Amino acid sequence: MLRIKEIRKEKGFTLAQIAEALKTTSATISRYENGTRKVPITTACKIADFLGVTLDELAGTVKN
Repeated sequence: MLRIKEIRKEKGFTLAQIAEALKTTSATISRYENGTRKVPITTACKIADFLGVTLDELAGTVKN
């Protein structure tokens, strides 16, 4: 599972801030964070970019 929630909280962002940047809803981002909705790779790239991390960091395969 992606580390969206963990990194988002570390960086001090809200669900609403990510949702606005990605032009989606907070509920959708929450579903991504909780693993109840699969994150398309293009969306994962946008989330990683917004959070200022690599896809590897977002996936938890590399720690910064």
